[in-house]
Amino acid sequence: MRFKITMLLFFLHSLFSYAENTVWMDSVRHEVSLMPDTARLSFLESRMIENEPNSLRLDYARLLYEEAARQQNDRYTADAIFMFVRHFYTTDTDSMRYWINQSSTLFLRLNRQEELCRMKAWDIYRLTKEGEQEAVLEAVGELKQFSDSINFPEGKEMADQAMADFYFSNGMPEDGENLYLDVFRRMKARNAPMVKSFNILRQLMVFVPDIERRFVYIKQAEEYLNEWKRQGITQVENDMPIYALEYVVVRASAEAYMGLQKFDDAWPYIRMVDSIATKYRMMRANLELKQIYAGYYAGKGDYANSLVHLDELIDAHTKRGMNSSLYDILFDKAKLLDLMGRHKEAYRLSVQLLNMKDSISNSDFLATLASVRTEYEVERLELEKQQIEEQAGQTRLRMMFVAGGCVLLLLVVVGLIFMIRVIRKNREELKRAKEKAEEADQLKSAFLANMNHEIRTPLNAIVGFSQVLIDEEDKDVRKDFAGIIQSNNELLQRLIADVLDISKIESDSMPLLYGMQNLPLLMNEIYNVILLRMPPEVKLILDTCEPFVLETDRSRLIQILTNLLTNAVKHTSLGHIRFGYEVMEADIRFYVADTGEGISEEQQGSIFDRFVQLANGRKGVGLGLAICKGLVLKMGGDIWVTSRTGEGSTFYVRLPKIRAQKN
Repeated sequence: MRFKITMLLFFLHSLFSYAENTVWMDSVRHEVSLMPDTARLSFLESRMIENEPNSLRLDYARLLYEEAARQQNDRYTADAIFMFVRHFYTTDTDSMRYWINQSSTLFLRLNRQEELCRMKAWDIYRLTKEGEQEAVLEAVGELKQFSDSINFPEGKEMADQAMADFYFSNGMPEDGENLYLDVFRRMKARNAPMVKSFNILRQLMVFVPDIERRFVYIKQAEEYLNEWKRQGITQVENDMPIYALEYVVVRASAEAYMGLQKFDDAWPYIRMVDSIATKYRMMRANLELKQIYAGYYAGKGDYANSLVHLDELIDAHTKRGMNSSLYDILFDKAKLLDLMGRHKEAYRLSVQLLNMKDSISNSDFLATLASVRTEYEVERLELEKQQIEEQAGQTRLRMMFVAGGCVLLLLVVVGLIFMIRVIRKNREELKRAKEKAEEADQLKSAFLANMNHEIRTPLNAIVGFSQVLIDEEDKDVRKDFAGIIQSNNELLQRLIADVLDISKIESDSMPLLYGMQNLPLLMNEIYNVILLRMPPEVKLILDTCEPFVLETDRSRLIQILTNLLTNAVKHTSLGHIRFGYEVMEADIRFYVADTGEGISEEQQGSIFDRFVQLANGRKGVGLGLAICKGLVLKMGGDIWVTSRTGEGSTFYVRLPKIRAQKN
């Protein structure tokens, strides 16, 4: 009950925040409309820069983009887009890459090479965090070539910094440190602005594993700060005040002393960090401070205080949907509970962590997981078969007793007639029971055959190419082999994820997290994601979306529509793909229409079954539409298709306007 009340309060808070934000933006638009055109753009840009990186800054950037587009002012349009990319760097990678691709020509035309190269470098940082190793190496090379093509040497330095971050993230700290220092020396040699060198030190004093060497970089960063203060400088860039840089240095000092287990030495720096964040209202520092305090109190043995800060962190990350960092905090809490002797709570939290850990990259573990899953399904089918056979035996015994009683009570003729009817009925029951048992056995065999084939195909490729990769000396061939291994690894991950989804749907154990969703905004987000996957010969069209707020599970609705759109992309080589929704009297009807190859009438009858693929040679395991059907039915709707061979297909998804309540 407490959880339901908490979720209700959180939903109401989100709803009121959205309404308040809408009213606020309308009021700002009205304020701007009263200004002359010459003053509007500079006013919005100044407000955008003054705010800390948060949703308010993003709102000002959107207003600036709208006004700049209206006035056809490229300079302010570029300013707004740069802020979009900077914001989405930490919140929405697909949106970040969309704006980078859309704006490259604009930034080149305005001779803003530095900002363009910086955005491309941010993309490399995100690829590193996503574990896309091959993509990182390729993107670094492309950025260097791009810098040469536009005669902008600083772009190479940005590429090298991104490469150094890649080294640190992949367990090569010495290579990362040496590359950062090389970039640092090059900056000093060309008299680059001090803030650029400071940013190098900023990375070194956090990521270098040798804590004693961190203090060397911290001392150099302090010298930069003192020089700026001596010159009376309060802000080194538009949105980089001196106090923010001082906060970074003091925080690094506190963390370094804590890393050396010198908690008494760390305490003054922790208080300084807290003082700076409070004085200048650095909202982003709140979570970092809670993390620092949790680590400090844990190191001092004050587990109760440490647990309080960890619980506050967990609550904040949960409300903001920061699931990746939430896992690490929950792991710290589990260790802390174990140290406090609360072993049962630590165990329960560990089980929760195992359920959260859905990102698996080790192929051996994937193979084991698939094997365990297969064994589980086999055991379940065997049990069902035994139950059917037991029911058949019980039915046969009951019929025999009934027949015997009738022989004793009825006349011979009537008894014989009744016996004949009972025997006939018994045969039919036995036949049905036998058919059910054979069907269960066929399902088991089909499942094993499909899983065996689908798992062995990518797994054989991974094992085979991994073996020949060791002996291959040609770099290009090794790169091709590595690409094949990565592709099959991703295919194996998708197979496991799809099988788990199917299992959860069939066992009715998949939870639905309902919330109020603005459908036009959601559809636009899906459009931006799918647009990046479209071949140049096919046009993606999002029909006009009537304003509507639907209570539904956001992630599952996105999963359903994305699956349908992805299938449309696979089967459409020319023409267009159109999608949208219609608001009906009692429900919402979503649709995805394409001009692809179409589906025959024979195939339409089995299109939503498991392991069904329309054409051989396509990637996938044939579970996507089965998952869509299961999710739609669970949400109280239905799904169907209309199609003609050679003329395209249209998939429909109907969901009720009012959420169906479970008893």
